[in-house]
Amino acid sequence: HDMTLFGLPDGEGNSWFGQLFVMACYGFILFKAAVVIGDGSEKLLTLYGPGIVGGLVIPILGAVPDGAIVLVSGLGARSVAQCQVSTGVGTLAGSTIMLLTIPWALSLFLGARDRDERGMAASFPNGKPKYVEGFRLFKSCVTTYRNT
Repeated sequence: HDMTLFGLPDGEGNSWFGQLFVMACYGFILFKAAVVIGDGSEKLLTLYGPGIVGGLVIPILGAVPDGAIVLVSGLGARSVAQCQVSTGVGTLAGSTIMLLTIPWALSLFLGARDRDERGMAASFPNGKPKYVEGFRLFKSCVTTYRNT
Protein backbone atom coordinates (compact mmCIF):
# COMPACT_ATOMS: atom_id res chain seq x y z
CA HIS A 1 0.00 0.00 0.00
CA ASP A 2 1.10 3.57 -0.65
CA MET A 3 2.05 5.24 2.62
CA THR A 4 3.18 8.77 1.88
CA LEU A 5 1.76 11.16 4.47
CA PHE A 6 2.86 10.47 8.05
CA GLY A 7 2.85 6.76 7.23
CA LEU A 8 -0.91 6.79 6.55
CA PRO A 9 -2.60 5.64 3.34
CA ASP A 10 -3.30 8.59 1.06
CA GLY A 11 -6.13 7.16 -1.04
CA GLU A 12 -4.24 7.71 -4.27
CA GLY A 13 -4.58 5.18 -7.05
CA ASN A 14 -6.85 2.17 -6.77
CA SER A 15 -5.86 1.01 -3.30
CA TRP A 16 -9.13 0.02 -1.63
CA PHE A 17 -7.56 0.30 1.80
CA GLY A 18 -6.40 3.85 1.10
CA GLN A 19 -9.80 4.83 -0.27
CA LEU A 20 -11.63 3.39 2.75
CA PHE A 21 -9.23 5.13 5.11
CA VAL A 22 -9.72 8.52 3.46
CA MET A 23 -13.54 8.05 3.42
CA ALA A 24 -13.52 7.11 7.12
CA CYS A 25 -11.39 10.15 7.99
CA TYR A 26 -13.61 12.46 5.95
CA GLY A 27 -16.76 11.01 7.54
CA PHE A 28 -15.30 11.46 11.02
CA ILE A 29 -14.37 15.08 10.30
CA LEU A 30 -17.89 15.78 8.99
CA PHE A 31 -19.40 14.12 12.05
CA LYS A 32 -17.31 16.19 14.47
CA ALA A 33 -18.08 19.37 12.50
CA ALA A 34 -21.83 18.64 12.67
CA VAL A 35 -21.58 18.15 16.44
CA VAL A 36 -19.72 21.45 16.86
CA ILE A 37 -22.24 23.30 14.65
CA GLY A 38 -25.14 21.79 16.61
CA ASP A 39 -23.59 22.77 19.94
CA GLY A 40 -22.96 26.30 18.66
CA SER A 41 -26.53 26.60 17.40
CA GLU A 42 -27.87 25.56 20.81
CA LYS A 43 -25.69 28.16 22.54
CA LEU A 44 -26.85 30.87 20.13
CA LEU A 45 -30.47 29.90 20.76
CA THR A 46 -29.88 30.07 24.51
CA LEU A 47 -28.25 33.51 24.30
CA TYR A 48 -30.45 35.30 21.77
CA GLY A 49 -33.67 33.29 21.58
CA PRO A 50 -35.27 31.44 18.68
CA GLY A 51 -36.60 34.46 16.76
CA ILE A 52 -33.48 36.03 15.35
CA VAL A 53 -31.20 33.00 15.64
CA GLY A 54 -33.51 30.38 14.12
CA GLY A 55 -34.90 32.67 11.46
CA LEU A 56 -31.80 34.60 10.44
CA VAL A 57 -28.44 33.62 11.90
CA ILE A 58 -28.48 29.83 11.49
CA PRO A 59 -29.70 29.91 7.85
CA ILE A 60 -27.02 32.47 6.97
CA LEU A 61 -24.34 30.42 8.69
CA GLY A 62 -25.57 27.37 6.80
CA ALA A 63 -25.43 29.17 3.44
CA VAL A 64 -21.96 30.73 3.86
CA PRO A 65 -19.97 27.50 3.29
CA ASP A 66 -22.04 26.64 0.21
CA GLY A 67 -21.53 30.10 -1.24
CA ALA A 68 -17.82 29.98 -0.46
CA ILE A 69 -17.46 26.67 -2.30
CA VAL A 70 -19.16 28.10 -5.39
CA LEU A 71 -17.03 31.25 -5.18
CA VAL A 72 -13.74 29.39 -4.83
CA SER A 73 -14.67 26.98 -7.63
CA GLY A 74 -14.79 30.00 -9.97
CA LEU A 75 -11.10 30.79 -9.57
CA GLY A 76 -8.77 29.92 -12.42
CA ALA A 77 -9.05 29.87 -16.20
CA ARG A 78 -12.34 31.21 -17.56
CA SER A 79 -13.49 28.11 -19.47
CA VAL A 80 -12.73 25.77 -16.58
CA ALA A 81 -14.22 28.17 -14.04
CA GLN A 82 -17.51 28.45 -15.97
CA CYS A 83 -17.96 24.70 -15.94
CA GLN A 84 -17.03 24.42 -12.26
CA VAL A 85 -19.28 27.30 -11.21
CA SER A 86 -22.25 25.91 -13.13
CA THR A 87 -21.71 22.57 -11.43
CA GLY A 88 -21.40 24.28 -8.04
CA VAL A 89 -24.53 26.36 -8.56
CA GLY A 90 -26.46 23.28 -9.68
CA THR A 91 -25.30 21.41 -6.59
CA LEU A 92 -26.20 24.34 -4.36
CA ALA A 93 -29.65 24.63 -5.92
CA GLY A 94 -30.22 20.90 -5.62
CA SER A 95 -29.21 20.78 -1.97
CA THR A 96 -31.40 23.80 -1.18
CA ILE A 97 -34.40 22.23 -2.90
CA MET A 98 -33.81 18.99 -1.02
CA LEU A 99 -33.48 20.81 2.31
CA LEU A 100 -36.79 22.56 1.67
CA THR A 101 -38.66 19.55 0.30
CA ILE A 102 -37.79 17.01 2.99
CA PRO A 103 -39.13 19.03 5.99
CA TRP A 104 -42.20 20.03 3.99
CA ALA A 105 -42.98 16.42 3.07
CA LEU A 106 -42.34 15.25 6.64
CA SER A 107 -44.65 17.92 8.04
CA LEU A 108 -47.39 16.80 5.66
CA PHE A 109 -46.84 13.17 6.59
CA LEU A 110 -46.64 13.74 10.35
CA GLY A 111 -49.47 16.30 10.41
CA ALA A 112 -51.93 14.25 8.35
CA ARG A 113 -55.26 13.57 10.03
CA ASP A 114 -58.70 12.26 9.12
CA ARG A 115 -61.32 14.91 8.42
CA ASP A 116 -64.62 14.79 10.30
CA GLU A 117 -68.07 15.65 8.92
CA ARG A 118 -67.55 19.36 9.76
CA GLY A 119 -64.36 19.46 7.67
CA MET A 120 -62.13 19.78 10.72
CA ALA A 121 -59.37 17.44 11.89
CA ALA A 122 -60.95 14.40 13.53
CA SER A 123 -59.89 13.38 17.00
CA PHE A 124 -60.55 10.53 19.41
CA PRO A 125 -62.73 11.14 22.49
CA ASN A 126 -59.56 11.64 24.58
CA GLY A 127 -58.53 14.52 22.27
CA LYS A 128 -55.71 12.73 20.44
CA PRO A 129 -55.63 13.29 16.66
CA LYS A 130 -57.27 10.57 14.57
CA TYR A 131 -55.57 9.14 11.50
CA VAL A 132 -56.81 5.61 10.92
CA GLU A 133 -58.27 5.74 7.40
CA GLY A 134 -54.98 6.54 5.68
CA PHE A 135 -54.53 9.14 2.99
CA ARG A 136 -57.63 10.02 0.98
CA LEU A 137 -57.66 12.99 -1.35
CA PHE A 138 -60.85 14.60 -0.01
CA LYS A 139 -61.10 12.96 3.43
CA SER A 140 -57.66 13.83 4.84
CA CYS A 141 -56.30 17.10 6.13
CA VAL A 142 -53.22 18.53 7.80
CA THR A 143 -53.40 19.98 11.28
CA THR A 144 -51.91 23.36 12.04
CA TYR A 145 -51.72 25.57 15.07
CA ARG A 146 -53.23 29.05 15.13
CA ASN A 147 -49.93 30.71 16.00
CA THR A 148 -47.96 29.17 13.12
